Amino acid sequence: MPLGIVSNGQQVCGAKADFNGSICMCCEQSIFYNGECINVLQQFSEVKQQIEYSVQNLGDYISQMHSKRQMQLIQQNFSLVSSLQYLHANFSKHLDSKFKSQIQQIENESESLMSRLSQNSSDNIQVLHTNLNQIQSEFNETALQFEKRLIQNASVLRNQLNFDVNQLQQRIGTDLLNSNQTILNNSVIIGQMMNQSKTQFNQKLNHSNLLLQNKINQSQLNFNNQLTNSTINQHRCETKPGSHGI
Repeated sequence: MPLGIVSNGQQVCGAKADFNGSICMCCEQSIFYNGECINVLQQFSEVKQQIEYSVQNLGDYISQMHSKRQMQLIQQNFSLVSSLQYLHANFSKHLDSKFKSQIQQIENESESLMSRLSQNSSDNIQVLHTNLNQIQSEFNETALQFEKRLIQNASVLRNQLNFDVNQLQQRIGTDLLNSNQTILNNSVIIGQMMNQSKTQFNQKLNHSNLLLQNKINQSQLNFNNQLTNSTINQHRCETKPGSHGI
């Protein structure tokens, strides 16, 4: 049974210690620490429950953040594809309507000119062909510039999505690091309190810390696997046949 101490003839028993003459005595499974008896098993059990609760909450938080961000990425990607398809369709209709009207007008003028000419002039025919070729070239150039703008916009949006994913990974890494540091600090405090306990109790503490670290490692491994699967699924969605602009 652990005993207290006497300093300069004064008892230093805590409020929870039993006083017997000039000696402070603590009950079994308790130690005399900081002037009072402390139930070591109870203290360790409470700290262990707090750590397990913190680890569980961290795992739930990581899962929620991953699911939420994955849904946001899917919605943003779907919105991007829909927007590009809508712009491409409307621009194509606009170009078709505009240039078909001009081509029809030129063809009408060509037919009128040919009907008025008594002889076919090679020069006039060449001018007509040149005009038609110029219009076709302008149409192709405009379509090419629009396609380049679509590609640039898609690249900017893709870079933003990658940046958001990296930021999320960094925040999750910081949370894991802070959690590990908190667990380490708690382990040090528990170790200081357990220095006066028996060898059997130290073995139980080390075993519990090992199980707890395995849980943390397993949670981190599961999260990394989920993140890898999410990245693979996103890449498959981007390269699916029939998509436009990406």
